[in-house]
Amino acid sequence: MAFLGTLLGGTLGFAIGGPIGALIGAGGGHLFDRFRESERRTLAGPNAGVTGNQAEAQVAFSVGLIGLSAKVAKADGRVTPDEIRAFRRVFHFPSRDEARVAAIYNEARQSSDGFEQYAQQLAAILGSRDERCAQILDCLFTIAAADGVFHPNEDRIIREIGRIFGFSDSEVASVRARHQGTAGNGMQGATDTSNYEVLGVAPTASDDEIKSAHRSLVRKFHPDHLVSKGLPDELIEHATERLAAINGAYEAIMKSRSRK
Repeated sequence: MAFLGTLLGGTLGFAIGGPIGALIGAGGGHLFDRFRESERRTLAGPNAGVTGNQAEAQVAFSVGLIGLSAKVAKADGRVTPDEIRAFRRVFHFPSRDEARVAAIYNEARQSSDGFEQYAQQLAAILGSRDERCAQILDCLFTIAAADGVFHPNEDRIIREIGRIFGFSDSEVASVRARHQGTAGNGMQGATDTSNYEVLGVAPTASDDEIKSAHRSLVRKFHPDHLVSKGLPDELIEHATERLAAINGAYEAIMKSRSRK
């Protein structure tokens, strides 16, 4: 179910308050105007067990990601066209929703201040250390690196968001590592070390430890698993790219070791 096709503002039978609720209001109070059709498909389809709480989490995820994306893009003082294009690549939404998504994005990007409140509300709704929170971090690193300059303020904000989500600095570094080489400042080209960081293991780890780490990441971040936890359809393609990066890092490490 595409939650950019969901009507907010009471139709769902719940209300999202706080800073994310304020962003929903910036989109007109009924940002997503195709809920009835989506609800009917959900109740009759493979996601028939979706509850109000799960629906709330999906909506909060979508709107919270829009808000945090704008905050990170603004962190270096201005939002560049490359960062806006990266946001559109990360978060696929129908053209008919563009004006309403833009209203939310523009409201959030007025300042980089206040990102903590969005992150705190998402952590409360999704759960600390939830896989969807890690997926948000990955999306934010994608956007931060898009203009070719990974600004220290962007790095600081994303790392702080990671801490609010309950992740350690090393876990955030693991998410960041797959973006090595995508920005010219602060990220060097992909190396054996960065491949190990993607898997969250040390270069001294044994083959068995590397295989175990790889299996664990694949289980946690496979798109099918994330969708079962409520990942919005709009993020499936990005989740697939992340899984490919995890597999690519594992394959590169094992290939390098086989040559030694």
